[in-house]
Amino acid sequence: MRLPNMARTLRRFSQPLTFITEVISTKDFKPDFAVTRKSIEGVISSLPDEAINKDSLDWSLEYFTVHVQPQYADLLGVYLEYKGKIFKSINRKDYSDYGYVRYVFEEVKDSEVIGIGRLTQ
Repeated sequence: MRLPNMARTLRRFSQPLTFITEVISTKDFKPDFAVTRKSIEGVISSLPDEAINKDSLDWSLEYFTVHVQPQYADLLGVYLEYKGKIFKSINRKDYSDYGYVRYVFEEVKDSEVIGIGRLTQ
């Protein structure tokens, strides 16, 4: 039986999303931050019940899923700027046989990101 390829549906409903990568290195014994932004087409949706671990969920934070094409399967731990907030990918499920990869994103509190000033500028 042939698996359904959802890539076409994903492209139809996708929107440009700004992903942010923060690299911390040392320069003259001081931390140096390099921030890169990359726009990738993806679909944002609510978090499904099976992806929620209710025992470890921080109810004060916002969660959602992002579906992207399989060539963007390296976004785990990457930040996302969405609606004026910063989110971090905390979980990845590979559905590349169906034409997509799903990430779970969690809202990041300002203190969790060292270079937050650089991220939001």
